[in-house]
Amino acid sequence: MIKRRMNRAHLFLMELIIVIAFFFFAGAITVQVFAQAKINSEEAATLDSAVFASQNYLEVLRAKSDEAFIQWLSTLDQASLTEEIQFDQQWRVVNGQAGDYGLYCKTAIQKVDGGLLAKMDITVKQLPVGDTVYQCSSARFVQWEDGGRDG
Repeated sequence: MIKRRMNRAHLFLMELIIVIAFFFFAGAITVQVFAQAKINSEEAATLDSAVFASQNYLEVLRAKSDEAFIQWLSTLDQASLTEEIQFDQQWRVVNGQAGDYGLYCKTAIQKVDGGLLAKMDITVKQLPVGDTVYQCSSARFVQWEDGGRDG
């Protein structure tokens, strides 16, 4: 009689260990899923903000008059034709200090019939690592006032 009770007790303990192990593994998998979901959410928010910053930057350039756009081109570093804007973690522009994200506009200027074609490559990077978050390109044509003739 005593042996039979011990066998049932052992069986009950084995079932209990199996159930505990099942819930342990299910909990571990659930934690991993939620951790990955948080990472994906943060990456999506960063990408969304980078796209918004790039789009806003290009819209401001497109809204400039031809004269204001040419003046903006003259303010760029003449060796690289690059402009840099840095942002903090909340995507606010920071001046004079290191930011968490950088928006870089590299411009290539080409003379074409009747005017000037400026091709702008926008790259948003996570700083200080330098990982690219987003890239896009745009172009703007500025017509010469004298019909495209150099004077």
